[in-house]
This record gives sequence, structure tokens and C-alpha cells, in this order.
Amino acid sequence: MRYLQEFIDKYENYRKFAFHWSQDMSHDYLNLIGVADVDIEDFFLRNEAKFNDSIVIFFSDHGHRYDSIRETAVGRLESRLPYLSIRIPPALDKKYSHLKKNLMANSKKMTTQFDLHRTLEHIVEAKFDFDYSVDEAKQAYSLFNPISKPRTCNEVHVPEDYCPCFKELNIQPQEGFEAAEAILNYANKIMFQKNSTLEGFSCSTLALDSVNDASVQIPPQKLIKDPQVDGHTSTGLRLNYRIVLQAKPPSNAVIEAVVIKDLDTGELMVTGELERNNKYGNTSYCVTDRTLKKICHCVKI
Repeated sequence: MRYLQEFIDKYENYRKFAFHWSQDMSHDYLNLIGVADVDIEDFFLRNEAKFNDSIVIFFSDHGHRYDSIRETAVGRLESRLPYLSIRIPPALDKKYSHLKKNLMANSKKMTTQFDLHRTLEHIVEAKFDFDYSVDEAKQAYSLFNPISKPRTCNEVHVPEDYCPCFKELNIQPQEGFEAAEAILNYANKIMFQKNSTLEGFSCSTLALDSVNDASVQIPPQKLIKDPQVDGHTSTGLRLNYRIVLQAKPPSNAVIEAVVIKDLDTGELMVTGELERNNKYGNTSYCVTDRTLKKICHCVKI
């Protein structure tokens, strides 16, 4: 933050773009972010006058991925719905009052980082007198334009395992046992195919210790009827299970994933990414693959 302040002071009377990223305070420990509150508040108060001609965007890429909160319904939503705040300077707000109005309206709509990227492009071109074009390939809207229609995860390219629109119906952990085994079979298959890059070491085979949480995902009525979905979302012929499981030692991995069950064939399929909900330190030192890093517990062979 000191470096950012030096940049702001150095180029006070110049047009500029700054991208500042910090994760040390909040990434691993949920409550530690509170320590930064005073520093962040002081930073904005100190630069209030300098920001009078600047659009300020304060955001996160994702919510908390570790700690016990991650295994709660609130924690799962928070991890998928990161914070985003945009401040329009007074002069711009006075000249183009519709920008703030549209921002407020869009705060109640589903938006993605593709929309934020499109907003940055809008700012660069500074064409605020009329609506900025939509990037059809990404379904990306400038957040300064009204997003008129409700959007589904499928329409905005949000994978099912990250979609926050499903309602979750809790089921007994034992009812999720079959899906949990499917997750571990899938994980073990990945580890067998890729395995260790360090000679003399291998990933230990994952075995189920317990099912910590199990739920069935129920899509909203609009999502079921959405013609865009075209069979890619639950319609009654399949069920989506969200499972949180713990593997036996030595791994002790807490893994979360979505499993689709075809009710016609009984087939179980893991969709999306495997999420690691507990810290694993350097236990995956023998692999470099991003997916393996989350599930591999290295052992000497």
C-alpha cells in the first residue's frame, strides 16, 4: 500500500491507471483481515481529494477458501460471491447521473468478472453518453449500462459448481456416501494419470473417512425452463449432489465437489473442480500440477 501511495503522489496531475493487489492479510486466515481495516480506511480518507477525479474499484477475486466457515452454506456462497465496490467521482456523477443509477440497479443482478473487465474497457474509451456494446462471446456488460434481463449461470458461463443460484436441500451424510466414493475414485484416477514429478515419491491413494456435509442442489424455476441450458442443468432426470468429505490419513484432505447422478442410468460424474477446504501446507511437494497440488499427499515409495 505504501508503494501505491507513492505512485498516487508522484503522478497526481497525470492520467493514470493503477492495479494494486494484496492477499497476505486475508488469504489464509479469516479473521486476520480485520487487522487491515484501519490502514485501508486511512488510505481512502487520506486520498479523498486526490480521488475526486478518479474511478475507484475495490474488489476481491473470490471469498475465503479455507477454515471452518468454508464448510457452511454462508461460507460456500461467500467464496463464490466476492466483494465489489465502485466509486464514481462527483464531477462524473453530476455529468452522467445514469452511471450511478445503473450501478445500483446492477448490484442486484448476477454479474461476473467479465462484466468488470468490460467496464474497464468502457472507462478507457470514456463513451458515457450512450450504452456501451455487449461482448456477446462472454456475455459481458459494462456495469455502467443497465442489465435489463435476469441472467442464468449458463448464460454468463459460470460453471455449475460455482453457480450461486441453486437452493440446497440438506440430506443425511450417509445418503452422500456413494457420491463421496465417486469423488475419491475421480481424484485417485487423476493422481494415477499424472502422478509425481519427483522420482521416488508418489501420491498416496485417497480413502473415505467421513462425509462431513451432503446436499442436493435444486435449481430455480427459471433455470429449469431456460432454453439456453439445453440439458446441461437438472431437469428431474438427474440430481446434483454437493459433497464435503474427509479422507483418511495420511492425507486428511477435506474435499468438496459437485457430483451429477443420471437417474436413468445411475451413473455418477464429478463436474467442475475439486475444492480443497483445509490447509495442506507443503504435503504436495512432489507435484507441480495445479489440480494435484490440492489433493496429493506425497509419500516415499
